[in-house]
Amino acid sequence: MGIEQACELPTDRREETNEGTLYVFLHGLIGVRCHSQPPTGVDPTIELLIPNVGARHSYRIGEFLGETTLQPSTVPYVLRNVEPGPATTFDRTRHLVTRDLRNVCDGADIYARIILPGAATIHSLLQVDLKDVIEDPCDHFRNCKGIATMVPVLEYSFKDPRKVALGGERLNVAPIKVHGRWYMNLHIFAEEDVERVDDHTLGGFDAVTALFDFDCAPKLASVANIAPPNPDWRQRPHGTIRAEFSSLSARTRELGFLGRDVRQAFLHQKPALLHTSSVGADPLTCTTVVTQPPDEQMSGGEK
Repeated sequence: MGIEQACELPTDRREETNEGTLYVFLHGLIGVRCHSQPPTGVDPTIELLIPNVGARHSYRIGEFLGETTLQPSTVPYVLRNVEPGPATTFDRTRHLVTRDLRNVCDGADIYARIILPGAATIHSLLQVDLKDVIEDPCDHFRNCKGIATMVPVLEYSFKDPRKVALGGERLNVAPIKVHGRWYMNLHIFAEEDVERVDDHTLGGFDAVTALFDFDCAPKLASVANIAPPNPDWRQRPHGTIRAEFSSLSARTRELGFLGRDVRQAFLHQKPALLHTSSVGADPLTCTTVVTQPPDEQMSGGEK
């Protein structure tokens, strides 16, 4: 379905507009460079650097549950026709940020680059404390509290969703109207489809730090003692749902449960395996996503 079919916008009532909000979700191994003080005549930008770690990773981009493969490219993908905002740097108390700008290594193996304008806001719900597990001999995170956000969400505004473009093509993400405003949610993944193991997480941290010209690269010593994030879902941005913050591996497994339920319903046979979840004690499976009323899923509707 193209954007023309997915989006029927009001055109006959003057009181309605096509203005709305675009959220860009960053999942997985993505390094970020913030050009908050670029050369004269160049607008401040946020540059996303996706390392190439081979076929074991999925590189995807697009609408929630409808992401397609992000093709490797030496030419940056540029987000256009959104309103630039003042947020061109990440909050050091909520994100793992080095004390100064680091150049990209000449030999860095980069899968793709994505150029974004400064955001209106950068949301950080899923925070984990890494200060006791990072080895940083050259003190690159001196002014950082060691907090990392697992899925940063960059917020933008637009005048017309049909004009928002990425990489020279219109963004094929259907706008949804929530509480009188249009919302488009773009997801960027650089993750594995399967469950993560410790070695993968440690290697992923190394892959991101290898993008930059550190004097001596910081390392993640372990992941066993990292407490899982405990977000306040009341702070979730309007127009998003909890499931959009899931990792690709957890979401893949949850979709498997949904597929199992669908087959069971049609074949009238129970599966042999137990219906267990990897998400946690109170899992939000895709089954519950499609059965809960919209006001319980959409941000701003929770009581």
